[in-house]
Amino acid sequence: IDRSLALLDQALAGLPAAGDAVRRALVLDRRARAQRDTGREDEAVATLEEALALLPADQVTMAHAVVLASLANSVWRANDIDAALSLGARAVRAAREAGAVQQEAESSITLSSARGYLSADEADAGLADLRAGLALATGTGTHFTALRAYVNISDVLELHGRHEEAIKAAREGMALADRVGLARSLGSFLAGNLMDSLLRLGRWDEADQLAAQALNSMPEGVFAATVLQLRAELAAMTGRYADADDSVRAARRALGETGDEQFALTLLYSEALAALGRGDLDAARRLTATGLDGSYDGAMSGRYGWPVLGLAARTEADDATRARDR
Repeated sequence: IDRSLALLDQALAGLPAAGDAVRRALVLDRRARAQRDTGREDEAVATLEEALALLPADQVTMAHAVVLASLANSVWRANDIDAALSLGARAVRAAREAGAVQQEAESSITLSSARGYLSADEADAGLADLRAGLALATGTGTHFTALRAYVNISDVLELHGRHEEAIKAAREGMALADRVGLARSLGSFLAGNLMDSLLRLGRWDEADQLAAQALNSMPEGVFAATVLQLRAELAAMTGRYADADDSVRAARRALGETGDEQFALTLLYSEALAALGRGDLDAARRLTATGLDGSYDGAMSGRYGWPVLGLAARTEADDATRARDR
């Protein structure tokens, strides 16, 4: 991914300043995708806003559909649910107007995923729309978009506690990723989703084996981090605290400083869980307090914040027990 960013910067530098605005916008779109894959969501949003500003405001073109679909996905990854809903709907309209079927599927997937996080009442409608996006992508042979649908379907199912259904969707997506040569990118994301569901069902040995297989393909960026963060949680749950710390560090190296709550809060949780297991209550308190200090208040904070809150309560309970015993 870092190599792709270097090449994209080289391409942008080689474009004439007064040259083809559409070409520059599409290269910026590619650059934003690479930024997103390294956990730099805010930078990706800024890059795509720059790309959109290059395109004529008085018409809708294929380039508009491409950039808007990518921007909707980026603001969703940056945990801005209101912007994701608004831009997702706008991107769907632009894609239909431009006849861009792949971008219509992409935008529908983003919009439906955001709806799935609104409430349990929205979950079934969001899942139905996600499956419609999957069918659209499958019908046109756009495998990357179809895999995004599988990622989001398994994620929304897991969010609402439908573990077995989430496992089925993740496995279907992984089979497609293997078939089309995307096992180390979106296939690794799906492996992370599958691990999440396996952990919640207590199928820890399966989750551990899956992590080893996924990491053997040497994924990068967010694709590596999604497996590493769950490997860290599993290690902390099974008393392998040094292994948990190693996986947290590896995930942070893959991501850098990300504000994406599905990574930032999960890594804080795993690090604090290992500290609590070692009896280091001060470290556990410090880490959970960081996760609850108000910095994380996006669309996913409920899902990933509740475990941190529960762990903070456990830390205080353990400290009270220690004080009583003394």
